[in-house]
Amino acid sequence: MATRLKTTLLTLQEIAAGGVVLSTAIGVIPSASECNIWLRFGRRAATALTAAIDFRIETSPDSSGNTWTPVTTLSTQLGASVADQIVNGTVAAGATVITLADTTGFVAGDNIFCENTDPTLSEWARIKSVSGGVSVTIEEALINAQTGSTIFDQAEIYNEIGIDIKALAPDATTDEYGRFRIAVDGSGGGQAFACHAVAVQWG
Repeated sequence: MATRLKTTLLTLQEIAAGGVVLSTAIGVIPSASECNIWLRFGRRAATALTAAIDFRIETSPDSSGNTWTPVTTLSTQLGASVADQIVNGTVAAGATVITLADTTGFVAGDNIFCENTDPTLSEWARIKSVSGGVSVTIEEALINAQTGSTIFDQAEIYNEIGIDIKALAPDATTDEYGRFRIAVDGSGGGQAFACHAVAVQWG
């Protein structure tokens, strides 16, 4: 039976303007041959970024030390005229319709970030349709109740990122193994943002 290990690289977190965050370094599991990473970015300001937020997927052949090398780099869009609206009233967990006082700037197909007053309850969604000036309908139901939350469009949900980690597998002689991590560089962005990353290894 194949081995599968799911690990949170970055907990859902809000990062201040100019922030740089390194995830925990994750060691590869002995039988792993492949790894996929799921990454999401959310805006927390309606103002365009002054520079892109960069996400670097990095690997190291060593079990310790500073030998990190980027294997994939993703950069956000700068964005412009970012729509933001506070949720009108309370939208319950399980709902697919989010009531807003104004829907200007929100378009079907947009990825949105729901910034909850409790950051652990924030989440992402994709707009299915817009009822002008009233609400947006999302493709999948909300996981958490959103009360007093601010909805930002121009969030980014990336295609899963594959890493070939066979070269990082434990050495049969030394039992030393390689690692991988994600580095978030918002140093030039000029705006606060949110992100979340999960990795799955299997083999």
